[in-house]
Amino acid sequence: MTFGEILKELQNGRVVRRTDWREELVVFMQIPADIPYDRTWNMQSIPTDMKVLLKQHNKGIRYEHQFIIYDLVEQTATYQVFDGDDINATDWVVIEPFTYNHYE
Repeated sequence: MTFGEILKELQNGRVVRRTDWREELVVFMQIPADIPYDRTWNMQSIPTDMKVLLKQHNKGIRYEHQFIIYDLVEQTATYQVFDGDDINATDWVVIEPFTYNHYE
């Protein structure tokens, strides 16, 4: 599939990958979410100083339009920025979550 085709799949909540990548790497689009400042206190991904700043100004966090690359082996998630190779690639595939086995 092309990047244009796969972008529509990502926007519809699907998980995708490139066949050129290691099998354990997949990409998804994070679901937009509004996190009020009082819920940030339990978030491990936000440093204490930032939590204090959010509370001081009564501000929350809005997650939107983020693409995440996830490593199924290392269990790590990182923000994905697509480069020219990714955008021009035709080896994109949609992952079927109930049947995908990255060890095959």
